[in-house]
Amino acid sequence: MSESSGFQLPDTVEAIEYFYEQGLTDGLPVIPPTAETVGAFLEAGGTEPGEVIGTRASRNWVVTAQKVAVNAVMAGCKAEYAPVVLASIRALLKPEFNASAIAETAGTSAPLIVVNDPIRKELNVNGGWNLFGPGWRANATIGRTLRLVLMNVCREIPGVTDKSTFGHPGRYTFCIAENEEASPWEPYHVEHGMSLQSSAVGLFPALHPMEVFNQSDPSPEAILDTLSHTLAANQGCHGPVMLIMSPEHAQNIGPAGWSKKDVKEYLAKRANEFQPHFAYDRQRARALGGDWHPSSDNPDDAIIPATSEGITLLVAGGEGGGHSTVIPLWGQGISVLEPVSAA
Repeated sequence: MSESSGFQLPDTVEAIEYFYEQGLTDGLPVIPPTAETVGAFLEAGGTEPGEVIGTRASRNWVVTAQKVAVNAVMAGCKAEYAPVVLASIRALLKPEFNASAIAETAGTSAPLIVVNDPIRKELNVNGGWNLFGPGWRANATIGRTLRLVLMNVCREIPGVTDKSTFGHPGRYTFCIAENEEASPWEPYHVEHGMSLQSSAVGLFPALHPMEVFNQSDPSPEAILDTLSHTLAANQGCHGPVMLIMSPEHAQNIGPAGWSKKDVKEYLAKRANEFQPHFAYDRQRARALGGDWHPSSDNPDDAIIPATSEGITLLVAGGEGGGHSTVIPLWGQGISVLEPVSAA
């Protein structure tokens, strides 16, 4: 998508079809951008059209504020979403996030945006019921903008450069908020050195979510053991993992005297104890992993030990139901925390 002075089409329907014909959609209709809507987005973000939000030299990516604004309008964003959108794009283009590799892998990785206070409240970003599902404009359109930027600006085209074997629905949009009110622990951005009064975006190289269910035994150990089985099953191929704990599970664990550090250490310990049960899968994963896995004739060397430092723990989701979600993180990208700047 190049910088342009614009063009005119007879009506909205023809404009939508034009974007399809040009290959500028994610498969869903887009909102035709206008000078007024793009200008309002730029103003809300406190940016000039030509400001470079980020680059990736290895792919000749140069992402300007105007290109982000155009795609944000196409995605359906309100202008006031601009600070979060721009922070997400800045995070995406940090070298350590490794966005081009994440977009081009045969795996299922997709950038997952997690929004923390106070802007999550201001923009009504959902961190409660159905947070990965439909019904919330901010979640749907902020996450969709990131994907449209990857496709339309960075030219990561499905089936061309984007060679994910399966993909997953998060490649349409993958944006949530942490349910800070329901958590017995400090939120993610505070855990990583930011103040509670600051707004932040965490960006994670996430694979597909896996639901973990334990509604029969509310003890902390029983809940964490159930989660550890799922963590252990995924350690053989990746390593870092995100655990999104439901409020019900978290409220059975935190008030019992468990800190976030305690939870992570217990999960890592139990996942490592459970790992030998997955030796067959682990060896096959290692054979395809190349340099990511130790080279040795000893099958035990194929183990990637779980560590408490490799576990990201958030609380989100609806207040009821003994469900939590495990999301393996793609090992060749590093999660990034980006402050959200006021316009």
